[in-house]
Amino acid sequence: MKYDLVLSGRFKKSLKLARKRGLNIVLLDSIVEDLLHQIPLDEKYKD
Repeated sequence: MKYDLVLSGRFKKSLKLARKRGLNIVLLDSIVEDLLHQIPLDEKYKD
């Protein structure tokens, strides 16, 4: 089963701000892709 990605308005706003600040969006994209494909997160990304 694969999840569908639905971006909320708040997430889009945060993403736009992150891009404006020059943060690395590639890292976020890779984590989101892993979650979409049900791959568990690494320990460093967990609280």
